[in-house]
Amino acid sequence: MIAAVKKSSNITFGKIVSSEMHLSEFNKGQKRLSRIDVNNTRSMANTAKETAAFSVSANRRQRE
Repeated sequence: MIAAVKKSSNITFGKIVSSEMHLSEFNKGQKRLSRIDVNNTRSMANTAKETAAFSVSANRRQRE
């Protein structure tokens, strides 16, 4: 009986540790994706600024 309780406890605690490890990896993945999203947003903003600046300078050249 005692052996069965120990075995059950070991399995339960093993699953808890495994769940904590998976949760930790999941959180790391979320942080990586968040950084990628921020970098993509910055790139798109910079591209929009450059495109707008190019359009303004092209319009000025056409007027001259």
